[in-house]
This record gives sequence, C-alpha cells and structure tokens, in this order.
Amino acid sequence: MHGAGQGEPAGGDAREATRTLLELVATLMQESFERVGEGAVLGTLPASIERFGAMNAAYMNRNFVACNPGAGAVSALTPMNVVSRVTGTDFEMLETTQRRAVKRLKQCEFQDAFEGLDDFPRAMICLLHRAAYQGSVNAGLAPEAGYEVDVRTRILFGDPHCDFVVRSRGPRPETADAECPVTREPAPGERDDLSYAFYTFLLTSFVDYLTNHLPQETVHDVLRTCAAEVGGKVYTLMEAAGRLPDDPVGAARAVLEAGGRAFADDPDGAEDGAGAAEGEVQVTHCPQALHIRSTARANDDPDVARAVRQNACRLCKNLVAGAVDRVEPGCRVERPTALTLGDAACLFRVHRTPPEP
Repeated sequence: MHGAGQGEPAGGDAREATRTLLELVATLMQESFERVGEGAVLGTLPASIERFGAMNAAYMNRNFVACNPGAGAVSALTPMNVVSRVTGTDFEMLETTQRRAVKRLKQCEFQDAFEGLDDFPRAMICLLHRAAYQGSVNAGLAPEAGYEVDVRTRILFGDPHCDFVVRSRGPRPETADAECPVTREPAPGERDDLSYAFYTFLLTSFVDYLTNHLPQETVHDVLRTCAAEVGGKVYTLMEAAGRLPDDPVGAARAVLEAGGRAFADDPDGAEDGAGAAEGEVQVTHCPQALHIRSTARANDDPDVARAVRQNACRLCKNLVAGAVDRVEPGCRVERPTALTLGDAACLFRVHRTPPEP
C-alpha cells in the first residue's frame, strides 16, 4: 500500500484522519443505501467487499506475514489478525484448530461512526465486515479448499463482543493450528499509517461499488452530499479546538493538512520548487493516493478504474468544500488536477464569495 512517496501521512493526526474516514464510510452508506435499495445492496455489495478482503490479505502476505491459508483456519485468519492489531482492536482466539477457529473481537472499530444510524446500515457494516473476513481467509484458495465465515454476535446490536467463526469447507484435521510466521513487524509509527490505509481501501472499495452500480450523476450527488456533511463535522471539531483559520483558503489547507497532505510550499513538498498561487492550495503528497489507485485497478475496464479514482477524490474535494462553506458561506472549491490521475499535484482553488455592493 505504500510507495512512490504517496503512502504515508506527511503531517496531521493519523488517528484523527482515520476517524474522519469512518465517518465518511458511515454517512456514505446511510445515504447510498436509500438510493440503491436494500434488496439490491444485499445481493451485490458483499461480493465487492470480499474482493477487498482478498486484496488486503495479498498485501499483508507481501509485506508482513508468510502465510499459507490452506494450512488451517487460524493460519487463514493471520492477515486479519494483523489488521486488528494495527487498528488497535482487542481480540482473543477461542478455538484454534485447522478445521475451525473462533475469533472474538472485544471492541468494534465501526461503533462510534455507526452507532446512531438506522438498523440497515448497522447490519450492513456487520455483513461487510464478515465479507472482508470471508475474502481474506479465502485469498488465493480454490472455493472447495476454502472456508466459510459467520458472525454469531454483534456489538453494534448490543452484544458484548463480535464472534467470527471460520469453518473449513472441506476435510481438515481437528488438530491445533497457529498464526503464520511474521516476516516483518510494523514499526510503532507505521501502525497508525497502516490503519489509515486499511480504511482507505475499505472506503474506496465502497466508492468502487457505487461507481459500478449507480448512474454517475447519482454517484456525484451522493458523494457531494455526504462529504459536505462530514466536512461540516470536521469544521466543528477543528474550530472548537482553535485549529481552523478564519479565512477559507487557510481553512482548506488546515483540513487537508489534518488528513496528512503535504504542500508545494513545504520544504520537501514541491518537486519543482513552485508554490501555489493566491487562492490556491497545491497538494503534492496525499497518503491516500496510492491506496485509491490500487483499489481502482481491480476494475478490468481502464475507464471504470479512472472513474473510481475520480469519485474517490471527489470525496476529498467535497469534504474540504463542506468545511470551507462553514467558514465563509457561498465559497466554492474546485480541484482541476489530482495525483491519482497522474497529475503532479492536487490543485485546490478556493473561490470566495464576491463582497456585498
């Protein structure tokens, strides 16, 4: 997930940025489920998130563990156990055989963002969490050689824990199994970055789903509405903490910086030494750019992959616009270039409201 100077937050608070990502996931799901329809979502979305789980497992196997998921249920859970550790989600293993493993999550990383939502979005995030596990434990395995994952209890619905049960589809010994060997432990400073990357993959996977299942004008409207709403929440939090300038351009920069972006006028930010013009913020490093591109590449059609990248970046632009509008109502934010599309920078132009005559 890291590479090309675009994988790690350059500044800001990675945990704060992760909370904002989860708010985006929750708000986007609540709004889009009403547009897509509950029946259609149930029939099509889990398979999309299973692909995300498989991609995440492949990444973990390339970088942190040496895993053969076919060795047993606990071995297959290893990549998601690494995710639980880097996201700070406490868990324990209740059963650990090759044929069956039970992983108990003692907390839900989605709870704060989803707790106040309707039953259907809360049920869906539990279903999608299961789908991410299903895709992860079966990464690289033939269907008959894989596993089924069930969620028996759910914190979001009042249970004290979430129990994920992994069962072998085919015959395996009822003997003890253990996690796969770790090839590299994430460094302490890397854990928050990995957590942020994991949720960026999840968010982009959902944007990918919307891009493939809704008319584009509807997708754009959903992204604009939801991101602006979360941008308003970001404004409230940053303004209360005294961290938001009272001019719209400075506010746009502050919001972007809180999300780990670096700028053309930073000492190490500009490749060509050029800064942004007045009324502009030029982002030369985005911690989400590589993850967005990686997720979009799951689409065989390059035009669809490009649309996914564009839509994921619309969330960022519209979130900034939502915060800026709270600073100075009527301001518009334009972003004509994007790192995910191969440009040298994401250029944010803030158009202020003309003064009253």
